[in-house]
Amino acid sequence: MLQFSTRMGSGEMSNANYGRLVANAIDWAGQAPGCDIQLNKTSFINGEQVIAQVMRLTNPSAVPLPIELGTWLEIPTFAPVRFPNPLADIKTILAAGANRNLGPIPLFTVTAAFPRGTYGFHCRIVNPVTKQRLAEDFNTFQLQ
Repeated sequence: MLQFSTRMGSGEMSNANYGRLVANAIDWAGQAPGCDIQLNKTSFINGEQVIAQVMRLTNPSAVPLPIELGTWLEIPTFAPVRFPNPLADIKTILAAGANRNLGPIPLFTVTAAFPRGTYGFHCRIVNPVTKQRLAEDFNTFQLQ
């Protein structure tokens, strides 16, 4: 149960009702939130730094939206890993009209120890209760 308080009183709301509230807010607003990642390059060699120049979260609607944000890194021959930063699987309220760039975010510096191949740095926004996908952005890059 979620606790809430308004000018008209306080109470509780079930997780299921909370999930419906989020879905209804998106339907009512007509616009879903967004996440956008833009990397500094698409191909890297040893000594170069991989940077998410842009990590933008948006809510074009007129109502605040509860969201869960996940960011992860895909590495050749490894399972995807949550990116170890404050953005890893955060539950929060995305303010009405939000358009916030959290970048630049340095991800790592390429060394000979990294496997060569196709990597990915991605983000996804989901409904925090139902886990319905609201937005996602996939970004691949090469280590040569």
